[in-house]
Amino acid sequence: MDPRTTLPGWLVPVPASVRDLSCLALRLVVEQQSRQAVGMVATAGWLRGPLRGPVTGRSDGPASRDVALCELCAAESLVDDRHTPPPVRDVHRRLGVVFWPPLHVDAGYARGVWLTLRWALGVASREPLDLPIRDADGRLLGEDAIYAGLLAQYGAAPDGPERQRARRSAAALVEQSRRLANLVEDTAERIRA
Repeated sequence: MDPRTTLPGWLVPVPASVRDLSCLALRLVVEQQSRQAVGMVATAGWLRGPLRGPVTGRSDGPASRDVALCELCAAESLVDDRHTPPPVRDVHRRLGVVFWPPLHVDAGYARGVWLTLRWALGVASREPLDLPIRDADGRLLGEDAIYAGLLAQYGAAPDGPERQRARRSAAALVEQSRRLANLVEDTAERIRA
């Protein structure tokens, strides 16, 4: 399945990253029985189209960003973080989305959905899991590109020690990214087998 043809247009991460997340979270489900990872897999499946809303069971799919925001709000209402839950019904009404109440799912699962949707919507820049570092076309970034990105974070011209730290960090990130990409491909191959 080509994820670029089935993912919603409002999606912020590159399509390859959704596939990466789906595969790496699936590994956590199998290896560690992680409920949070189950929520991530369910959300990635919903984003691709074949599954019902991961927290509401809604059947209208994620074509609209507003629907995804309502699903995010429903997930947040189930996350046990000791904060006042959002007014789920009011959010649906304000956005003009048909209300679907949250299903009875555990907090770990809801947190996986919440983390994934925050990332997918661009509300959070951090991925729900460490993922391979890719460019807009889905290709793995090399050390020089990662190094340039790290240097840009310094703002002003970085000094010698900052450059050395950035170079070491870039090398480590490239190694981690390749290792994660290999896990993604291994998982994808096992799914096809």
